[in-house]
Parts: sequence; structure tokens; C-alpha cells
Amino acid sequence: MKKLCGILLLILGVVGIIMPIMPGWIFIFIGWAILKSTPKNMFVY
Repeated sequence: MKKLCGILLLILGVVGIIMPIMPGWIFIFIGWAILKSTPKNMFVY
């Protein structure tokens, strides 16, 4: 579930960069952080 959430955020970040509605790199950063972190570390960002 956590992995799926991170992957969705990464995809959202790529879409955000292609269509600059929102800062896509923030979503990529958060998504990568979720994928690399444990559930406890998710709330740091």
C-alpha cells in the first residue's frame, strides 16, 4: 500500500512536470521519500 502510494506520487510528479499545473518535483521528492522510508518516516516531510 505504501509502495503504491509512492509510485502514484512519482507518476503525479512526472505529469506535473509535463503539464506545469503544480510543482511536479515536490511530488517526485515525496514519492521517492515514501518509497525509501519506513511508515514512521513518512510524516517527516
